[in-house]
Amino acid sequence: MLNPYESPARKAFVASMAPTLAYDEAEREYIRALCRHIWDYQFRYDEVIYQEGRASHKAIISLQQKQDPDFVLWNYYAPFAHRKAKAKNEDEIIARRIRELM
Repeated sequence: MLNPYESPARKAFVASMAPTLAYDEAEREYIRALCRHIWDYQFRYDEVIYQEGRASHKAIISLQQKQDPDFVLWNYYAPFAHRKAKAKNEDEIIARRIRELM
Protein backbone atom coordinates (compact mmCIF):
# COMPACT_ATOMS: atom_id res chain seq x y z
CA MET A 1 0.00 0.00 0.00
CA LEU A 2 1.31 3.43 -0.94
CA ASN A 3 1.96 5.70 2.00
CA PRO A 4 0.49 9.15 1.18
CA TYR A 5 3.34 10.84 3.03
CA GLU A 6 5.89 9.24 0.70
CA SER A 7 4.03 9.72 -2.58
CA PRO A 8 5.94 11.14 -5.57
CA ALA A 9 3.46 14.03 -5.76
CA ARG A 10 4.16 15.04 -2.17
CA LYS A 11 7.92 14.76 -2.65
CA ALA A 12 7.71 16.95 -5.76
CA PHE A 13 5.56 19.49 -3.91
CA VAL A 14 7.94 19.65 -0.94
CA ALA A 15 10.96 19.99 -3.21
CA SER A 16 9.29 22.81 -5.13
CA MET A 17 8.78 24.71 -1.87
CA ALA A 18 12.53 24.88 -1.27
CA PRO A 19 13.76 28.39 -1.99
CA THR A 20 16.12 28.66 -4.91
CA LEU A 21 16.98 32.35 -4.90
CA ALA A 22 20.67 33.15 -4.35
CA TYR A 23 21.72 29.57 -3.71
CA ASP A 24 24.14 27.67 -5.89
CA GLU A 25 23.23 24.23 -7.25
CA ALA A 26 24.92 22.33 -4.42
CA GLU A 27 23.04 24.32 -1.76
CA ARG A 28 19.76 23.80 -3.62
CA GLU A 29 20.39 20.05 -3.73
CA TYR A 30 21.12 20.08 0.02
CA ILE A 31 17.87 21.96 0.70
CA ARG A 32 15.91 19.55 -1.51
CA ALA A 33 17.42 16.62 0.38
CA LEU A 34 16.42 18.17 3.71
CA CYS A 35 12.87 18.74 2.44
CA ARG A 36 12.49 15.20 1.07
CA HIS A 37 14.05 13.40 4.03
CA ILE A 38 11.85 11.09 6.12
CA TRP A 39 12.85 12.42 9.52
CA ASP A 40 11.14 9.69 11.54
CA TYR A 41 12.52 6.80 9.48
CA GLN A 42 13.95 5.14 12.60
CA PHE A 43 10.45 4.54 13.95
CA ARG A 44 8.93 3.07 10.78
CA TYR A 45 7.99 -0.59 10.67
CA ASP A 46 8.43 -0.79 6.89
CA GLU A 47 11.97 -2.00 6.18
CA VAL A 48 12.07 -0.27 2.78
CA ILE A 49 11.24 3.13 4.27
CA TYR A 50 13.78 2.56 7.03
CA GLN A 51 16.54 1.72 4.54
CA GLU A 52 15.66 4.71 2.32
CA GLY A 53 15.63 7.02 5.33
CA ARG A 54 18.94 5.70 6.58
CA ALA A 55 20.58 6.16 3.16
CA SER A 56 19.05 9.62 2.85
CA HIS A 57 20.35 10.57 6.29
CA LYS A 58 23.90 9.51 5.38
CA ALA A 59 23.72 11.52 2.15
CA ILE A 60 22.41 14.59 3.98
CA ILE A 61 25.21 14.37 6.55
CA SER A 62 27.84 14.30 3.80
CA LEU A 63 26.19 17.29 2.09
CA GLN A 64 25.85 19.12 5.40
CA GLN A 65 29.56 18.89 6.12
CA LYS A 66 30.33 20.65 2.83
CA GLN A 67 27.38 23.05 2.45
CA ASP A 68 26.20 23.85 5.96
CA PRO A 69 28.95 23.45 8.59
CA ASP A 70 27.12 25.79 10.99
CA PHE A 71 23.76 23.92 10.68
CA VAL A 72 21.90 27.10 9.71
CA LEU A 73 19.96 25.55 6.83
CA TRP A 74 19.63 22.26 8.73
CA ASN A 75 17.95 24.02 11.66
CA TYR A 76 15.67 25.94 9.32
CA TYR A 77 14.34 22.88 7.48
CA ALA A 78 14.56 20.12 10.11
CA PRO A 79 11.71 19.41 12.52
CA PHE A 80 12.26 20.78 16.00
CA ALA A 81 13.27 17.42 17.49
CA HIS A 82 16.04 17.02 14.89
CA ARG A 83 17.63 20.45 15.12
CA LYS A 84 21.27 20.77 16.05
CA ALA A 85 22.73 23.15 18.62
CA LYS A 86 22.66 26.76 17.54
CA ALA A 87 25.92 27.92 16.04
CA LYS A 88 27.71 30.63 17.98
CA ASN A 89 27.51 33.02 15.05
CA GLU A 90 24.18 31.89 13.58
CA ASP A 91 22.60 35.36 13.87
CA GLU A 92 25.58 36.86 12.06
CA ILE A 93 25.40 34.20 9.33
CA ILE A 94 21.68 34.81 8.80
CA ALA A 95 22.18 38.60 8.67
CA ARG A 96 24.99 38.18 6.11
CA ARG A 97 22.78 35.89 4.02
CA ILE A 98 19.95 38.43 4.07
CA ARG A 99 22.34 41.18 2.96
CA GLU A 100 23.46 38.95 0.08
CA LEU A 101 19.86 38.52 -1.04
CA MET A 102 19.22 42.29 -1.12
